[in-house]
Amino acid sequence: MAERLTKHVWTSPKCGMTLVDNYWMNVESPVDYEFVIVRNPWARLYSFYVNKIIYKTLPQHYYKDVEHICDYVEKYNNPRGLLTDFKNFEIFGDHDQHIPIGRLLFKTWTTYFEDEETTRSINELSFREFIHSIRDTVEEYNYRALERHLTPQTYFIDGHEFNKVVKLEKYREDIKEVCEALGIEYESVANTEGGKRNTNHKTGPYEENVSDKPATWFREKCIVPSNYQCFYDEELKKLVGDLYFYDVEKFEYEF
Repeated sequence: MAERLTKHVWTSPKCGMTLVDNYWMNVESPVDYEFVIVRNPWARLYSFYVNKIIYKTLPQHYYKDVEHICDYVEKYNNPRGLLTDFKNFEIFGDHDQHIPIGRLLFKTWTTYFEDEETTRSINELSFREFIHSIRDTVEEYNYRALERHLTPQTYFIDGHEFNKVVKLEKYREDIKEVCEALGIEYESVANTEGGKRNTNHKTGPYEENVSDKPATWFREKCIVPSNYQCFYDEELKKLVGDLYFYDVEKFEYEF
């Protein structure tokens, strides 16, 4: 879901928001010019899985049982008129309102909390289970039910025209045109470093397919592959391509 962050910049969660925070928040030009930073959809979901599930950076509420999640959702979203029915795991109220990943959990990930034998916390999900939960949520509700980090980038910008589409994968190259148009110094915004993570995980390309490895495997092995491709097989590649078809088509991405 692309959001307008400044007069000039739009982007979506997991598509360079830290970069915008670091280098673009104080940039303002009298020129009427807007650009959007986008990201490969397959890489974006990999980034969410690594950051939020393997590294466990979701709020602690998400690692507890469903009742705690319901309490969290009600506490922070009742002001918006959104109510939850814990017994039926159903969501009522304004479906235009986005809530934390709790909404994604209700009809899909809650199956892992039904009894002691199958109890599995969110931070144990494999990448395949994670992608399947997105599919199930979209099928059960619609894209509005997805947490904002997982909503398609084209959501809410249909018909909006941008002066430039900047691909995160080619940021330093694409941003040159933006700097020329806005009359700002290229080097002041060309740095692509995001937030630093203190971790002892080994990173780097990985050849083995890891789509069915539980998140705990990566933490136990202290391995987090840097190449998103190894998290996908043909089934997942096609599934994400179908789910995020409009992102793929509009921004001309390939796996």
